Amino acid sequence: MATEIVIINQCSVLSDENVQAVIPAVQAQVSEDFAPIWNADATLQFLGKGQKVPKGIWPLYLMDHSDQPGALGYHVDEHGRIEGKVFAADDQQYGVSWTVDLTHELLEMLGDPTTNTLINLKDGRQCIREVCDAVEDDSVAYMKNGVLVSDFVTPAYFFESNDTKYDFCGHLTGQAPTLTPGGYLGIYDPSTGQWTQVTARLQNGKQSYRSRRHGRTAWHAVHGARHRMGGADHREGRRTHR
Repeated sequence: MATEIVIINQCSVLSDENVQAVIPAVQAQVSEDFAPIWNADATLQFLGKGQKVPKGIWPLYLMDHSDQPGALGYHVDEHGRIEGKVFAADDQQYGVSWTVDLTHELLEMLGDPTTNTLINLKDGRQCIREVCDAVEDDSVAYMKNGVLVSDFVTPAYFFESNDTKYDFCGHLTGQAPTLTPGGYLGIYDPSTGQWTQVTARLQNGKQSYRSRRHGRTAWHAVHGARHRMGGADHREGRRTHR
């Protein structure tokens, strides 16, 4: 059964027409590319300003500026409600694609809605099952029906498989914690009880803004946000770069 998600434009830098124009391509990415691989589909609708979100439907908000320092988007709030936020004015400021941010948050809402799935790595550490972080930079995004959308990892990235295609576009060369330039991954070490974040710098040597986007994963844990074993009580999102 497909999850119902409404995309709500509350920002000043995009018109309703701008947002509505990309929804068919985003819907196509979800249903044609993502759902067959991850068995998680969604039906997308646009909701105008001031309209009430129907009960049981997940909202994905387009806003101007982050309400979390450094975050360009995230998809679980501090009360555990499933909702996405993308900050389009901040995207413009940092020179990154708002449609990549939008699809990043959307796919991660579908891939692990509550961010409570930890994956065991071969070295004994664990990572959160986030499907876009490792391949989140615009440089590895792809065009879907004329719209730039986020790449995403496949189950083979996290789980043992005969499949060696670790992401949809085929950029990754190995399983987690392998990254593409600009990617990042929150890592938990059970032996120390500590979270860290691994990042892959861009080809120009700079760190991706998005690898610094303080969402619901390792950054909050490292900086003292509460988290619980067996899951992760911190928000994730697409980060800014420097």
